[in-house]
Order: sequence, then C-alpha cells, then structure tokens
Amino acid sequence: MQCLAYSTDRGRTWQKYSGNPVLDIGSNDFRDPSVFWHESTSKWIMVVALPSQRKVSFYGSPNLKNWIHLSDFGNNHEIVGGCECPDFFPLAVDGNPNNVKWVLEVDVDPGHPTGFAGGQYLIGDFDGMTFTVEDDSFEIPYGYLIEDFESDDYGNWIVTGTAFGTGPAHGSFSNQLPVTGFIGSGFVNSYLNGDQSRGTLTSPEFCIVKDFINFLIGGGYHPGQTCINLIVNSNVVRTMTGQNSEYLDWRSWDVSEFRGEDAKIQIVDDHSGSWGHINIDHIILSDEVVELPSDRALWVDYGKDFYAVRSWSGIPEYDGRRIWIAWMGTVMYGWCTPTSPWRNAQTIPRNVALKTFAEGIRIVQNPVRELKNLRCEHFRLSNQIVTENNTLLLGDSINRNAVEIKAKFELSTASEFGIKVHKGDNEETIIGYDVTTRNLFIDRSHSGLVNFHPEFPGVHLAPLLPDLNCVKLQIFVDWSSIEVFGNDGKVVITDLIFPNPNNNEIEVYAKTGDVILNSIDIWTMKSIWDGVSTMTEPESESSEVFPSEIKLYQNYPNPFNPTTRIQFFLPLSQHVSLTIYNLLGMPIRTLLDQKMQSGMHIVRWDGTNKFGQKVSSGVYLYRLHSSKDVKIGKMLLMG
Repeated sequence: MQCLAYSTDRGRTWQKYSGNPVLDIGSNDFRDPSVFWHESTSKWIMVVALPSQRKVSFYGSPNLKNWIHLSDFGNNHEIVGGCECPDFFPLAVDGNPNNVKWVLEVDVDPGHPTGFAGGQYLIGDFDGMTFTVEDDSFEIPYGYLIEDFESDDYGNWIVTGTAFGTGPAHGSFSNQLPVTGFIGSGFVNSYLNGDQSRGTLTSPEFCIVKDFINFLIGGGYHPGQTCINLIVNSNVVRTMTGQNSEYLDWRSWDVSEFRGEDAKIQIVDDHSGSWGHINIDHIILSDEVVELPSDRALWVDYGKDFYAVRSWSGIPEYDGRRIWIAWMGTVMYGWCTPTSPWRNAQTIPRNVALKTFAEGIRIVQNPVRELKNLRCEHFRLSNQIVTENNTLLLGDSINRNAVEIKAKFELSTASEFGIKVHKGDNEETIIGYDVTTRNLFIDRSHSGLVNFHPEFPGVHLAPLLPDLNCVKLQIFVDWSSIEVFGNDGKVVITDLIFPNPNNNEIEVYAKTGDVILNSIDIWTMKSIWDGVSTMTEPESESSEVFPSEIKLYQNYPNPFNPTTRIQFFLPLSQHVSLTIYNLLGMPIRTLLDQKMQSGMHIVRWDGTNKFGQKVSSGVYLYRLHSSKDVKIGKMLLMG
C-alpha cells in the first residue's frame, strides 16, 4: 500500500495523512513509488514497481489523495529481472526541446551484465496515461512447437507424483506470488500443493530436427531438483533451473549435436523446501536461438556497485539539468564490505542527457560541473607513446588517494591499454580497453581487500566503440571507489575497491604493441569535508605542468627483492643512459643507452649484472646521464 505524509513548514516536520493508505491493491509486491506533476494533463503521476511481475504501474491523481490506475508497463518481456526503484522523467534529445522522450529507469535483480543487480533504462513516449517504448518488438522464433500447455490435460505426457496435478495451471495457486510471463492461458506450475509436493512430467519422444530448443522457465533455483531436462539415450544432456522468480523468462539450449536423434523433455520438481517448484511454458524446436531480454536491454552502469538511482526534481528551469545519484553498493556483499564504522556510499552526482548515436538514442552521463571545485594540484602530459616495455609511472608526482583523471588514447598496435590506479605492493586496479573485443573494463581482482566475499573480485566490461580511432576516459578515483566515464559518458562503470591507502601510484600501460597517449590530465582532489576552492577550469591544451628539467625519482619498491622500478622524466627528446653502480663506483649493468622521447619513463631492474647473474645484497647507485645533466639515486637490494 502507498501512504502520504505532508509538511506545512517547508519540510522541517512531517505529519501522516489521516486518510492513509491513499492506494492499496492488496499486495505486498507493490512499492517504491516515484511521484511527479504532469503539466500537460494537470495531474500527479505515480510510478510504482511490481517486482515479481517485472512490471511498473502508472497511477494518476488530481490531489495526491485519490488515485486511479492508468496503465501497466512490462507485459512484453521489456524488463529483464525483478524490478524496483523506478525513476521516470522527460529529456530533450540532443538538447532539442522539440524532440522530448521519456526515460524509465528500473533496477533489476538478476539480469544485469555482471550477473546480479543493476539499472536498466528504456526510452519512449508518455501521453499522461501510457508509456510506450521506441522498439518493443519481440518475436517468438519460428519452429516446431513441442508443447504450449493450452489443453485441459497433459495429453500423452507422463505424470508422476503430486506436484503437477492432472493438467496445466491457468494462473497462480493459493499463497503463491503472482505468476507472469507465460503465453496464452496455460502453463506448467508445480506449486499445486505448495512447495512440499514432488513429481515429474515427461513428454512423448520426439526427433530433434532443429538446432535449438527455446522455452519459458520460472520457479525455484535448485539445479537438478527444480528443473527442465533434455533426455537423449536415457541420459540428461541439457538442464536448466529457475531463478527463484515467478516470472517465466526465455531460455535456450543448443542441441545441434543431437540433431536427428530421439529425445524427451522431463520437467522435475524434487525439492520440498523454499522455492521448491518449477514453472514451464511454450517449448519450441527452432533454427534460431531466442533473443533474451537482456540481449537488447540498455544499461545505466556496467559496474557492480551502482543501484537504486534517483534523480532530483525541482531543479530550476534555467539550470536545465537532470541530475541523479545512486547507492554505490549491492545487496550481494553490501553487508560485509571491509569498512568501519560505515558501509557503502553514494556515487558522485551525474548529469543525465539523451544523445543520438548510430545505434539509436542513448543515455549519456557526465560528472556534474560542481566537482571541479574539488580540484587541487594539476599535472599534465601529452603526445606520449606507451609500449609494454615503456610504461608511464606517475607516482612521486601525484601522491594522493583521491584524483580525477582525464585521458585520451589514440589506437595504434596495442591489443590492450589503459591506466592502473592504487598501484603498489602487488595491488592495482586496472581501467583498461580491449582493442579486440571493443570493451572498456575495470579489473579489481587485485585491488586490495577482495576476499571478503566470493563475488567481489572480478572484471566488469562495458561495450565501447572507438570515437574517430580514439578512446577518452574520465576517471574519479577515491579511497574506496572508482567511477569511469568512457567517451564522454556513453558508458560508465562504477566499482568499490579497498586498496592499501599507501598504494597510490598511477601507471599508463599497453600490451603487445603501442598506444598513443594524446593527453592525460590529473588533478588531486580535496575532500568535500575540507571545504571547497574557487571554481577551477582545465589548464590550456598547451600547458605542461610536469617538471621543466630532467628528474630522477626514487626507485620503487625500495628496499626491494628481486625487482624494482626506476622512474625518470625527460622534458625534451634526448639521448640518455641509465646505469647501475656498486658503492665502489664499478658499473654493474647499463639498463638503457638510447634516445628517448620526452615524458615520463620507467625501467625495471631485476637485480642482475650484465652477464645475467644475481648480484649480492647491499646498497647500489643508479645514474641517469644525458649530454647536459647527471642524476644519481640510491637503492637497497635485500638478501
């Protein structure tokens, strides 16, 4: 039910309305209202989630107290998982006020590309009554229908036990959540006698004459116990279980290897605990695999830690922005993140817009401009060639745990490139781009504390095509989070990370080839609790704020065993040599003796001499020599 509270003192205090509830449909599966005033129809609109039905309902009211049902959305498998926290608002496409579309955002679980929860959005039109999406086409693949369960009984199917009764169900049973997603009026539902009953339902034998079997499935997640099986030669060769949902969703098997063989379908309910039932409908042999709803879904964020996003209403019209913010966390491990006394946080506020691309209209998100107030020291490099053996390590120059990074890469021969942050002591978080798969990604497998939950470590991908052969990144790195905006916010990835606070190096890297770093700007960021500075703007494109002379940095790690990295900066392209000496002044090994481009460079030493032999532990000197300058550093090799 939905209730009303009101304030008469500008939100200082609130009173519950004596006529509550203002809307009650007799269901607990009815929540998370989003309410706004619809000017053109002069009424309030409420958008409410029906999670287990994968629907949202629209209601209208002239006074917030009396509501009527307007319409439902989600009847055609548009929403890919159990949904909640809807947000609904208009946006001008490409900033054109004469071309306005409506955005419906719902948070779904499961269904997200990470395998768990995340924000899906749909774009369409709203007339004050009904929301219609731009492309709601969904076609069941043509093929041979094995069974649609539209008869009064199971025909020649063999029934055992008590779970399936004598014929298909035509809706939910007593004490069962609403079952949705089936086609027609009949489907298999083993909740007939609750979750306690068991049984099987087995089809007559048929010949596999197509490459795929498509079907609708819902019910409990109990592999091998609440499931649908394909049996060939008395063996189970394919199986699928439910997802603890009463919504029937499309799934497929590739059965091309069994083409021409005889087979049977067996539906199993062999679990008597919670979610101990199975729902099945519309089993089809086809030459096409069914398009899953998730295959055509649009996603707000591709990370694992962006959920329950909410946008602000009442932003002044002259401002013109739609701004939203989300919970940076997930129900999967949000309760056990290794922080104290707090857990999880909010994302940075983002400006949301609609932009036209070749593939259609899409949301773009960018950090709000007010975040520039937090910028402090600024570092910049441009026109660098990064290779696997010549990365750019930015450590001593930028010694902060919170930074903003803006980088532009031009594709060359590298198969992968990107930026590593919070690097040091075998820890790193990688923001990378895979040239072959055209995926932007965050890899937090080695980002620090990752073993507090088995679902935390991993790689999260976002599809991103280069723009004029370039990939642009804007990255906000904080003590325990990272938010990555690709190609001016076309895709975003948000993830929590828990690195050692002493590990704050930044490295630009490439694999199996080179990449051109057109520019990289890095700002250290002050805490919002420290107050804000005067609004700052980016330095001019020609500004170079790295050292104006050769600089040799302290090696890292130091002390070390067996390998260390030596970092240096060249203001101009020039010939340099880098040599290791012992304390007697005897040369041990020359690591570098060649012309190098301007910029930051890193060279590794593995503790061996020029013959490849391990040297003894002790203090060593490293000497960087150019035609105009000599720099010397000291390091300790541990035994």
